[in-house]
Amino acid sequence: MRLEQARWPDLAALSDRIFVVPLGSLEQHGKHLPVFTDSMIIGHIADRVETLRSGQIVMLPVQWLGHSPHHRRFGCVSLDLFPYIEMIRGMCRSLVAIGARRILLLNGHGGNDIPCKAALRELKTEFESLPELYIAYAAY
Repeated sequence: MRLEQARWPDLAALSDRIFVVPLGSLEQHGKHLPVFTDSMIIGHIADRVETLRSGQIVMLPVQWLGHSPHHRRFGCVSLDLFPYIEMIRGMCRSLVAIGARRILLLNGHGGNDIPCKAALRELKTEFESLPELYIAYAAY
């Protein structure tokens, strides 16, 4: 199931599924690859996962805006560290508010690693009263 295809009245019935958030970037990858490479790769991985497990997960659209300040001199669209952390926290808060209790951040860009882990640390404290909530992080 893809979240963008769900109607809001149907969201409560999806709360037992794993909500997968694919994370990409828009940055240079050498002279031979497009700046959307990380987002395209994680998008293809997300498509495959959704196809194989559509009844068990809710797949969010690829979040193409990543943390790539190290590539600014080459060309990228990037969020700074703290706004990126807050974006991740905001997405997770929104998913929790619609009933999600299992969230997987599926990363496809190395620069997102540290801010995602920082966001997870903050979310753990914020949601300590919800022991049934699991927010995990994985990178291919």
